[in-house]
Amino acid sequence: MREVSSHPVIAALAVFPQSLRAVFTMQNPRAIRGPSTIVNRTVTPRRPRNADLREREYLTPKEVDRLQDAARKHSRYGHRDATAILIAYRHGLRAFSCAQYLKR
Repeated sequence: MREVSSHPVIAALAVFPQSLRAVFTMQNPRAIRGPSTIVNRTVTPRRPRNADLREREYLTPKEVDRLQDAARKHSRYGHRDATAILIAYRHGLRAFSCAQYLKR
């Protein structure tokens, strides 16, 4: 007679037929799952396209002038900040790149 373990899960597996025992034991999930048996998981929502969020992805020259004026009026280093805005606009720099150059 076969000895049954004291752990309830192992004892329950001893009763299962051999074909079901492989399903409930710890194995590599990629090895036993096929495309039709993938577990339903939460999917991260897709980010909407930029074209759906805004009609354009650039600043107009008038908007850049307004940014420069605001930097000149409300900043301790207004001239420097306004120049950085103008350089970033003319050369197509991103905000992160501009911040790195100002930090140095």
